[in-house]
Amino acid sequence: MAYSQPRTDVPIGRGFHLHGRLDLATLQATGVPTDADFYLCGPSGFLRDMRAALTACDVLPEQVATEAFGSEEAHAPGIVGVGERPAPHPPAGASGVGPTVNFVRSSLATPWDSRFPSLLDLAEACDVPVSFGCRNGTCHSCESTLFEGEIEYTTDPLDRPPPGRVLLCCSVPRSVLALDC
Repeated sequence: MAYSQPRTDVPIGRGFHLHGRLDLATLQATGVPTDADFYLCGPSGFLRDMRAALTACDVLPEQVATEAFGSEEAHAPGIVGVGERPAPHPPAGASGVGPTVNFVRSSLATPWDSRFPSLLDLAEACDVPVSFGCRNGTCHSCESTLFEGEIEYTTDPLDRPPPGRVLLCCSVPRSVLALDC
């Protein structure tokens, strides 16, 4: 544990091990194992710098989980660059048998398929552009307007969105839906 501004009445070694900020030199000096899993929490600048430092230590991206304090650009799956995104389409495989999910902006209507854990997973399978950050109902990056229908939360969100809004990352349809994505 490192503190950039520790309390003056707490000596190093009691509750924290480093006075200062974590960086590449600190990681290399402590001999952090490169096969470990890492969980980073902090502001976007810290996350950016630590991802770069871990990459320099040959840590694979899938070994690093992050939680941003403050705002950070949300992850938009499947979106590589402008003009490179495939057109929204039904998911691969057999068609679902559940209620129809209408992604209004994307001009796509497809039956719900229970093989997808959430509306976000269905949207990703269909290349419907949806931002997200957490996948557990805490960040609200995937929040969308619910024009029509009823959803059910599979994970109770930390803070439910207002009426007429839905968190795609932790919900499934209970009826025909029309979503603003």
